[in-house]
Amino acid sequence: MPFEPLTSFTWPTGGVPLAGLTIRLDDLAARLGVPVVAWDEDGLGPARGFGGRLPSGRVCFLEELELAVRHQGVRGPTVYADASDLGALGAEPLVAEVLGVLGLSRSDLAGVVGPEAQRAVTGWVRQMTDAKADRSE
Repeated sequence: MPFEPLTSFTWPTGGVPLAGLTIRLDDLAARLGVPVVAWDEDGLGPARGFGGRLPSGRVCFLEELELAVRHQGVRGPTVYADASDLGALGAEPLVAEVLGVLGLSRSDLAGVVGPEAQRAVTGWVRQMTDAKADRSE
């Protein structure tokens, strides 16, 4: 199953940054043949991006902030994944799948979240799950 573009999606637990890419959003969208959506991100200015379902069934979202590219030297979009996926699997399997689907290599990464982010997300997901369980009792 190839990358399946999504026009709407709600993260089960919350979208968290997974990696930064050095390839511009428009180039990636053209490769995949997906439309790019534009919006204003509160406090961050104009943003553009797209999301989709990966072959594993997991979802990723790519967001490129215009002002970050123009003024902060950011070279491409940030890839977001669901917090529960990052907490359960760690970054590497998710990054490998995203790179494969996008036709990229590790040299196209600006950075990847570290193990401390995985530990923090795991704790956060556990707190959310416990809070939901408490509300349902």
